[in-house]
Amino acid sequence: MRIVDLVPEYETAWLHSLEPYSEELRDGVERKRAWYHTMRERGLIVKLAVADDGAIAGMVQSLPIEQTWVGGEGLHLILCIWVYGHKAGIGDRRGAGLSRALLLAIETEIRLAGGLGVAAWGMALPFWMRAGWFKKQGYVPVDRVGIATLLWKPFCKAAQPPHCPSAKPVSPPLEPEKVTVTCLDSGGRTPQNANCERARRAAQAAGEAAAFRRVDTIAPEAAEPWTQSYASGSMIGC
Repeated sequence: MRIVDLVPEYETAWLHSLEPYSEELRDGVERKRAWYHTMRERGLIVKLAVADDGAIAGMVQSLPIEQTWVGGEGLHLILCIWVYGHKAGIGDRRGAGLSRALLLAIETEIRLAGGLGVAAWGMALPFWMRAGWFKKQGYVPVDRVGIATLLWKPFCKAAQPPHCPSAKPVSPPLEPEKVTVTCLDSGGRTPQNANCERARRAAQAAGEAAAFRRVDTIAPEAAEPWTQSYASGSMIGC
């Protein structure tokens, strides 16, 4: 197993969330590509786990915390860390230590680049991005919104803990006498992009009975009022 940077030969797998065979995800790829080209200029770090058989089996990505909806200074925020866990495609690759290797690799790069520490968000429930897993890796909880926990690992005494926005979440405006669909989407998560595109098409097919609104949350100031949309495009987060 090798941990590598994102290079052109691996972009297709990464843009498809490691599922290049998936028809369902294709609608979200181009928006993810646009997000990538914007965010790599803002300090995005992507690491991939390449298995011994050459399969891209895991990924992790982070941004300077100033480029996210989370409050903090001098830190990086882990947006996503995931190891392939489906029977289809390349098969379940969990249980081989890939997550720890990915996290160590990105922590090392952040530290060498002068970062003061790493923040991460995790779910209180036992599924994807579990807060409990980050605790086992030395991360300490510092804030929480609903079932989402914000954790961090400082590298030095000068580091200050991150925090979730304190503003009350805004409610999306509704169109009178219409089904109103509001999609929070920065472009950073291919599945979320695809979901938003399908929602747009469904609203369009409904004609005057529905209204669709896409809120671009790629900018921190756009994401913060919603206290969610964790800069990689999810509708779950702090």
